[in-house]
Amino acid sequence: MGFLATGPETALFNDFEDVLSLLEKCHKDHYTVINLSERPYNYPQLLDPYNYRYFGWPDHQPPPFAHLVKVVEEIHKILSQDPINVVAIHCMSGRSRTGTVIASYLLHSKIFNSPDYAIYYFNQKRSQGLSLRLPSQVRQVNNFFNFMQYARLPNGTYDLSNINNAKKFYLKSIQMSPVPSVGLSNTGYTPLIYIKDLKTGNTEYIIKSKKKYSSQKQAKLYEVMPQPILLQGDILMQFHHITYLSSLAERESELFKVYFHTSLIHTTELTYTIKDIDSMDTDDPLDFKLRDVYTDRFTLTLVLEEVFEEMAPPSVPTEVTISSNEVGTPRSNFSSPVVPKRNRQNDTPDSPSPSVNTILEEEETPQQVTNNKTDLVLPENNT
Repeated sequence: MGFLATGPETALFNDFEDVLSLLEKCHKDHYTVINLSERPYNYPQLLDPYNYRYFGWPDHQPPPFAHLVKVVEEIHKILSQDPINVVAIHCMSGRSRTGTVIASYLLHSKIFNSPDYAIYYFNQKRSQGLSLRLPSQVRQVNNFFNFMQYARLPNGTYDLSNINNAKKFYLKSIQMSPVPSVGLSNTGYTPLIYIKDLKTGNTEYIIKSKKKYSSQKQAKLYEVMPQPILLQGDILMQFHHITYLSSLAERESELFKVYFHTSLIHTTELTYTIKDIDSMDTDDPLDFKLRDVYTDRFTLTLVLEEVFEEMAPPSVPTEVTISSNEVGTPRSNFSSPVVPKRNRQNDTPDSPSPSVNTILEEEETPQQVTNNKTDLVLPENNT
């Protein structure tokens, strides 16, 4: 179901009066509308909290993980109160956000025991397979399925202690292979990366590089962080290309984004193939939209280091000179972190890693290697 609209918007969305009339006729006193869009509405007929719940989040991205769990718990609670209760779920178009929640609930209710089947069922019922396909949302459904295996409680709710007290990681480097061909001349890429807390929407870090990587002369982009960048909880990384038009003027171009929750990963290297990466402002995978910019073997790798309370902040150089051998074997630049002994009695079960492919392509040796420097700018007031 799409957004419940009034006035001229009824030409694009569901007419609120028509939907309410149908619900009153068929399910009087036994229906609840759940709005997942970023637009809460203030219709007097739905002010009764029994009839209306708001769990909205922005379009073209997954919900914060704890938020998804709470929506599923609320649906379970409503439907468990009376066998004739119904829930009407919608976002704006009733596709990707709605599909993320419904597929997760189908798993919670054990109607399906596979994320693939739950997603396929929703897609076929909604719009012949073209609804829920944004990689991060599909991955979030998989995350939910894995999470429910160990965190579900007998009353149908979930133990969120492991999510609310999320693991911490330092972001040590960002690697891309091959270098994307973007910008005015389509010959390379100059990184501009926003790291956001998906739960609050705040921008926590901005990574801004002065270096342009040549897609013709360099086989790999390799950026080492100039200082520790702490990641915790729901993380959204938005990748842009920056073009320096002059010493005072610059232009940004949006490229793609990736999402992960730090409590749902088990590895210190997250590698995304082109099919695992989201386009910026659509519900399409990256390869569906930008095949002329990225090759089928494009990968993005985030190198992390888990942070424990006993660990001091790592020493990260502000400038790194990369030899040709280092570019070809980036893993050799990182020694294994010293992991202190942990009190296993207080450990919570670890959740599985996100369902991303970890395929590393063999790299070519670049013809030219230059110094690599990343400037880190912290935003004012976290905006």
